[in-house]
Amino acid sequence: MKRLIYFLLIICCICSLEACKAPSKIPNLKELMVEIEQQVAMKNMMDLNADELEEICYIEKLWVRQFAAKISNTGINSDEIIFVEAIDEEAVKKIFEAIEKRYLEKRNQAAGYLPEELALIEKAKKESKGKFVSFIVSADVEKINKIYLSKF
Repeated sequence: MKRLIYFLLIICCICSLEACKAPSKIPNLKELMVEIEQQVAMKNMMDLNADELEEICYIEKLWVRQFAAKISNTGINSDEIIFVEAIDEEAVKKIFEAIEKRYLEKRNQAAGYLPEELALIEKAKKESKGKFVSFIVSADVEKINKIYLSKF
């Protein structure tokens, strides 16, 4: 009987400790993009909607819980910032593959005629953290990435 009481007491302690742990951070990606815009100059950048994200970046809507994306609206600037929260781990893999495809496409487009932009593209950050995937092409890639990572 004592063992049963001790066992139940231990289970209660474990459950109460689990309930007290800090909630995981889930950043709002649209708010994050606004914060980045306030700290980094973004000339000639436009927001992408879900259809454009799928068409331009190959990221299907059904893989996405939330996203924020901006790309340059000029043909000579390669700046691009994409943050995506996937619906599950399988979607993370698909999104990362789509980002890799987008990266290679941008790299190939710049290779022939925009050597300065090619250098920026080659320094791009492509990362996944849990269910979040990011792709950053910018002269301020390190600063943007630092702001992004601070939200986790």
